Amino acid sequence: MTDNSHVFVVGGGLGGLCLAHGLRRAGLGVTVYERDASAALRAQGYRIGLKDTGRRALRAC
Repeated sequence: MTDNSHVFVVGGGLGGLCLAHGLRRAGLGVTVYERDASAALRAQGYRIGLKDTGRRALRAC
């Protein structure tokens, strides 16, 4: 049996892109869908803060 797994990630924010990157590193095919064509399309108004644990996890991914 061949494994032709492909995952569709809906949302190109920090979490969706990190998930897609990890899945690709694991050998799965990934397509990311984002409703906005660019960050300039609508107002981007929030900031996130990451503690050391979160920064290390993103770096490891």
